[in-house]
Amino acid sequence: MRSPRFRFAHSVLALAALLALASCSSVPSLLVSGVVVDSITGKALGGARVSEGRYAPDLAAGAMSGPDGTFSYRTYPEEHSILVEREGYETWRLTIGLRALSKSEVLRVVLVPKR
Repeated sequence: MRSPRFRFAHSVLALAALLALASCSSVPSLLVSGVVVDSITGKALGGARVSEGRYAPDLAAGAMSGPDGTFSYRTYPEEHSILVEREGYETWRLTIGLRALSKSEVLRVVLVPKR
């Protein structure tokens, strides 16, 4: 028969293992959203690729802007290097350091036409 101390220690280790597994399988909790516009006309730009530099070119960590220029995707709450690219425009870059309890980041992306 095992002692109560042993059973307690075993229970604590089992709980720690379950918590570690739960944190590894968590879903992204941060919503990154915004709108992409042309710097000259101010009009919405569809078809812009929004990605995270360190995850690119995997679109799972990013999105394409819709016809109205809007985009949104979920990711993990940590520092991100956001890249926005569209043919005929300069690449837009921004590093965002997120607040610990932030649940969303809303961006206004202004793309400059290439010369």
